[in-house]
Amino acid sequence: MKSAVQEWTLRVLLVSFSTVLCAAALEVGARITVWNWSRQPNVVREPFARFDPDLGWSKPPNARGILRRPEYQTSLEVNSLGLRGPEVSIEKPPGVRRILLLGDSFTEGYTVEESDTVRSLLERAMNTTPRAPVQVINGGTAGWSTDQEVLFYKLRGRQFSPDLVILLFYYNDLYRDGDLRIQPWFEIDEAGALVLRNHPVPPHREFYRGSPFALKPYRGSMALALLQPRLSSHPRVAGVLARFGLTDPPTPRLVPDEFHPFGRQRPKEVRAHWARLSELLKRLAGEVAQDGASLAVFYVPARFEIDDGAWALTRSLYGLNAHWDRNRVAEALGSVAQDLGLPFSDPRPAFRSREAAGVATYFPQDGHWTEAGNQVATAELLRMISRHRLLESQD
Repeated sequence: MKSAVQEWTLRVLLVSFSTVLCAAALEVGARITVWNWSRQPNVVREPFARFDPDLGWSKPPNARGILRRPEYQTSLEVNSLGLRGPEVSIEKPPGVRRILLLGDSFTEGYTVEESDTVRSLLERAMNTTPRAPVQVINGGTAGWSTDQEVLFYKLRGRQFSPDLVILLFYYNDLYRDGDLRIQPWFEIDEAGALVLRNHPVPPHREFYRGSPFALKPYRGSMALALLQPRLSSHPRVAGVLARFGLTDPPTPRLVPDEFHPFGRQRPKEVRAHWARLSELLKRLAGEVAQDGASLAVFYVPARFEIDDGAWALTRSLYGLNAHWDRNRVAEALGSVAQDLGLPFSDPRPAFRSREAAGVATYFPQDGHWTEAGNQVATAELLRMISRHRLLESQD
């Protein structure tokens, strides 16, 4: 009996020792990894941005760095005009056709190398036949809403003399993704006119980005700090780990305002936002037409609009009932584009098809496109351009 107890005790001690040893090894490995990341020159955790009195924030010209995130590492280079992509002249070269992309972080494409962004892929695809050369200009900046994109075109984008302007729309653009105190925005006044507010934008520091990479330990552990972002996609695992003090307990989340267009709550408020967006697109289309160009709209789906598991997780996190429909925003935007006579592309079926084939088009934690996601978006943009013959007049 005594030997059995001793054997059991020895096993417990061996398991405990092994567990501690593994935990220590993981912690050492995590600290070495983070140390290696931080000692690389020009490593940052956020895409570049600076205060801009016209747009709230924009990318600083000639910025260089390496964006380091748990799921990817990319080289960020901003040209002398404050755009991601190769150097381009403001004046359009003779015989060249130009496409200007307007959008937010999906358009900027900081989750992949520049050569794998929609801008680069589209430009290469448009230049595979012996026609007039095409330049694609990336007018996207992380965090922008449609308000800023419309204003960017008016103040700067039109200077590139594009032949085609494509606005890439993400669902949170409807509610203006961000703090209205630090960005310009439009509203419809009592007379029904579209009026620009908070312009010029008062100085602020919220979007001064490009600071050196740094990661703080979570409860003294660097391994736990690396683990935390991944737990958002695994609430059950987070719940188990919380019992052992390895993460914060999951707490009920309030439904963000930007989610309401997918539901039936606040119908008056949601209709007002759609009416404002319609006026914004109408204004942009008018200005683009005055410049002799065409405007098209491309829907950028969120991961939960593509992946059933992500949608189930989203419904669970926010307690969404059966009245919430992930198809509402894309369908409503398509109706707005149709009413305005604008070419429109909804790439959700193409993304779902690629995901069904086992290809990850989104980063699970970050939620932006992978290289494959940028490829799907580019293919759908090409179909829209071809289907509506958007550059034929320049051939």
